[in-house]
Amino acid sequence: MRTSKSYRIIIVQDSEPYEHGDYENDEERAEVEEKIESEGLWGYVVEKRVKGAWETIDSCFGFIGCDIDNNGMADYINGSIPAGYDILVHDEVTAKCENGSYITVHSK
Repeated sequence: MRTSKSYRIIIVQDSEPYEHGDYENDEERAEVEEKIESEGLWGYVVEKRVKGAWETIDSCFGFIGCDIDNNGMADYINGSIPAGYDILVHDEVTAKCENGSYITVHSK
């Protein structure tokens, strides 16, 4: 596998408040807020390299916690990257939850 420099994914902290669903009762809302307080609210930006510059092609926010396999983010990211690429998640992305962490994209 060789590293592709065509795409990159950046994990970023969400700056907007979480939008609760109408179906949540007060107890569920309190549980969600507690989880957001402890794990944070996150999103991602997918960028494609075009003529030497990075251009945003997709983004999505509102994921609770930065474990992208368990919060649903991976499913959305996989839909943003064209067929023929694999996404490699670095352990430090999910362990540290650092704003601006990168996920490497490899061509198959």
